[in-house]
Amino acid sequence: MICIIIEFHIMKNLREIFDYFDQDKKEHLTPHQLRCALIYITGNKPSKIYMNRLKEQYSKTFTFPDFVGIVKMQETPDRALEILQALDLQNEGFINWNVFNELCDSYIPHTPQNVRTSVFSEVDSNGDGRVTLKDIEKLVSFKSD
Repeated sequence: MICIIIEFHIMKNLREIFDYFDQDKKEHLTPHQLRCALIYITGNKPSKIYMNRLKEQYSKTFTFPDFVGIVKMQETPDRALEILQALDLQNEGFINWNVFNELCDSYIPHTPQNVRTSVFSEVDSNGDGRVTLKDIEKLVSFKSD
């Protein structure tokens, strides 16, 4: 469930970024617009070689699903830290039950309370009532295996 919340949040942000750089509102990005969007997201300028590979792989324009796939290829090794920072609303270094419940209310309000409790308990591997960076690292590594 945390992954669902994270994915929803990420997709919403990616859609906003895509729409911002799709200045002509044609539902695709030119290579230049894609390059600008990647610089905005990662802070790094993609090389000409990388951009040429993307053009060969996708086409001369990039749709929103193409954009999402390309951004996911850009993910950093610090993914768990990024997830924690995105969800840690009070900057405490962990997510407690109340924050988790607020996130559920905001993004997946129809999820039953018993499912929320079960998911939180499973992710909180040591049962201390806090989902920490270590817990999220376990979740991310489990998901990618």
